[in-house]
Parts: sequence; structure tokens; C-alpha cells
Amino acid sequence: MKLQLLINNIKITTPLMILILLTGCATNQKRIKQPTYDENVYSQAFMKTFPQEKLNVSIFEFKDYTGKYQGALNGQSVYSKVVTQDPESVLIAKLLASDWFNVLERTVLKNILTERKLSELSNKEKLSKLEYSRYALAGGIIDYESNTLTGGLGAKYFGIGGSTEYRADQMTISLRLIDIETGSILSSTVLTDQVYSYGLSLGVFQFVSYKKLLEAEGGFTRNEPKILVLNSLLEESVKQLIQDSIELGIFSVKETNSNIKQIKS
Repeated sequence: MKLQLLINNIKITTPLMILILLTGCATNQKRIKQPTYDENVYSQAFMKTFPQEKLNVSIFEFKDYTGKYQGALNGQSVYSKVVTQDPESVLIAKLLASDWFNVLERTVLKNILTERKLSELSNKEKLSKLEYSRYALAGGIIDYESNTLTGGLGAKYFGIGGSTEYRADQMTISLRLIDIETGSILSSTVLTDQVYSYGLSLGVFQFVSYKKLLEAEGGFTRNEPKILVLNSLLEESVKQLIQDSIELGIFSVKETNSNIKQIKS
């Protein structure tokens, strides 16, 4: 009787231990990043350092250079690109959030000039001159590699168990600062980060009584949004850009910060 009770306890506790182990392995992957579009992510790094004057910059080009598609999904071809086709909007948001740059519009410059002409014709008054910039930014998403890291773990006991799987992709971006007057590249940054996905599945396949079979399964998958990885990479790129600009004398700061050289950390 005691032996049977012990066996029953083992049957109950062992699947629970397996479940806890698999859940821990799945959630122990890199923490999914949270969006930071609505907050100033640079406030802590630069809270004692401010520019004497914001720098006017224009963006020549910042786009997806990988040209890669998502591939097959559920056995069907998917023709959407693997990364966003408007990374420039994320870069603009990061530059403005830093509070160190004035970003000048260049993508729809023709539309701006057309509206200015219409306004001058209608009001018969000449508008003030457009702002210009001595410095420009260029770059983009230069590489995206899939399945750079894969793995998993599974276990079953008396027909009860589960498995976990994970996968890591890799995204690389570049950003460079150009002096328009000389054409010189003053700063160039290349950064890489990983995009994590993981899944957990559980299943039961066991006879609960004579001629009665219990079979059940379930699970979930979590994919890290690629836009958040791009968001994180651009934050670090802009921090490095500010650091390099200070060292080059492009920025004049109001108050120096002893931790300014630790911006990248």
C-alpha cells in the first residue's frame, strides 16, 4: 500500500517538476525588450550634459539593405520583408528624443517646396528661408541572419511531459555622420543585436482507466518584435553619435559629465 502511494506521488510530482524546469528554460531566454518610443531614453546618460545649441542634421538615406523576405509561414510563401521598410522613422524618433538634434525634413522636400510656393502666391508674401544643415546622416539595416542560434529541451514521464524550443536571429545596422562641406565621414558605427523567439509545449498521453485514454496538448510561442530590436540598436547608435560629436568638437556642452565616456555601457 505504501509502495503504491509512493508511486502515485512520483507520478504526480515528476510531471510538475518537468513543467517547472521547461518553463524556466523557456523564460530564461533574453528578456523581450519593451518599447521606449514615448520616453526620453537618454535622460539618465546625459542628465548633467546639455548642448549649447542643437545640431541641425538631415538624413540622406536610412533603409533596409538586406532585401530579405520572411520566407515560408505555415507551409505558405510570405512575400513581406523580414524587417520594417521605414527604419528612417525610428531613427528620426530617436534623434528627436535625445534632445540634441534638429532633424530637417528631406524625404518629402519637394512637397514642402510646392506648399511654400502656393503659400507665397496666395498670401503674396515671401516666406522665411528654409533651415540647412552642415551635417548629414546615412546608413541602414545592413544584415539580417536567421537561426544563428537554435536549441531546445524536452522530457516525458508516464506519458506526461513537454518541450521547449528557442531560436535567435541577428540584426546589424550602420550609421555614419557626414560633413557636407568636405564630404568627410566623421563618425561611423556598426552595431549588432539578436532577435529571440521561444516556445513551450505540454502534452499528456496516458490511460486514466481501462480502455480510457487521455490525450491533450497545448503550448505557446513568443517572438521578439524586430522593430523593438531596431529601436534598441538605434538608441545605442545615437548615443555613440553624440559621444563622437562631442569628441570632434561639433557640440559645445553646457556642463560636462564625468560619466560621458560611459555612454555606450
